[in-house]
Amino acid sequence: RCPMDAIISAKKQVHIIEQDKCIRCGACFAACPPQFSAITKLVGEAVPPPPPEGQRDVVKKGKEATA
Repeated sequence: RCPMDAIISAKKQVHIIEQDKCIRCGACFAACPPQFSAITKLVGEAVPPPPPEGQRDVVKKGKEATA
């Protein structure tokens, strides 16, 4: 739902917001269900880099792999 196509998304993976494309319109806040609390607005902070592509899989709580 991003008007700038700034969100990289894949099924069962963490969605990444490309900061270079983002115009900070807030559409992602409106689209993301509030129970997920997945989007955090950072003010006055450096945006941390996204996780590497091979480490974006979503793991549900209680379903973590045990060693």
